Amino acid sequence: FTGGNKNAVNFVSCGEVIIKKCLFNNFSSRTLIFNEVASVVIEDCEFLECRFKYNTSSDAGKALGGVIYSEKPTSIGRCDLIGTSFEKCGGIKVNNYFRDYRSAIISNIKCVVDGCNFNNCWNYGLMNNIDPEDERRTMFVKASSATNCSYENTAVFN
Repeated sequence: FTGGNKNAVNFVSCGEVIIKKCLFNNFSSRTLIFNEVASVVIEDCEFLECRFKYNTSSDAGKALGGVIYSEKPTSIGRCDLIGTSFEKCGGIKVNNYFRDYRSAIISNIKCVVDGCNFNNCWNYGLMNNIDPEDERRTMFVKASSATNCSYENTAVFN
């Protein structure tokens, strides 16, 4: 799936969504949006340069969900990420007038993550710089868990 700046891939009111062996690249909108889904499995996929471009001035610390997002994160029963890689993913703030740290830049949904790779995943804020070191600078929400993952030049997991 090759993105752009207009539309994400949306799933609404699904029992189970399984996404396997897919490549998602060059999304400047959110990449995947889930709402009211009982179970999500994303396995052996690649996300390349999926950076959500956003324009806000008052949401400091808010969970971004630049790649995997839900308007109602609690409406997702379970989200598993298995053997999936993320390279140059996260967020880019296009309004550079205010400092606006963001958390959960990859997913605002609680995820169970196993055997995934993260490389150069950041939120770019004020003056197109990586958000400075801060407890809010994370890739996933605090309730998420990770095992057997690798991290290279990227924000902390949670």
